Amino acid sequence: GYNTRLSVGTICASGDSTQCASAPELLRWDGQWGVVPYPGSGISGVGAAPDGGFWATISADVTSGEPSVLAFYHDGTWTTMPGTGGIRWMEVAPGGSVCGIDAEERVFVCIDTSGHTERSPVGLAGPIRIASDGSVWTAQPGLVARLSVTAAP
Repeated sequence: GYNTRLSVGTICASGDSTQCASAPELLRWDGQWGVVPYPGSGISGVGAAPDGGFWATISADVTSGEPSVLAFYHDGTWTTMPGTGGIRWMEVAPGGSVCGIDAEERVFVCIDTSGHTERSPVGLAGPIRIASDGSVWTAQPGLVARLSVTAAP
């Protein structure tokens, strides 16, 4: 498997904070740090896929009014998944898809790297965790439960 980690930070020359890059840089650790093309004005990590790719939520420039979108990074390219801004509590499934909850519709959603989407009603809007066998669990105050859905491979 791959050991991928992305980090958003500011790069400064020789530790001198007065000579820093003006825009944040996105860095990928895979045995050494490498620069990843920065995809938008804001990015929050979701997780690394088994093939070395990375899922993230990308925020558009706040002045544009565009919603956040889920994106997949692999081999130097970001692929955005339109209509995915409302999915929360995302986790990478064992096969590399990313899954989460559409809180408004109370639906479990899985999206693969090609953009194919599976939706299953679950009747809850809260955090989830995905086990190595694809089973989906939720833990909320006073409740730990296995959901009736399985994460897509």
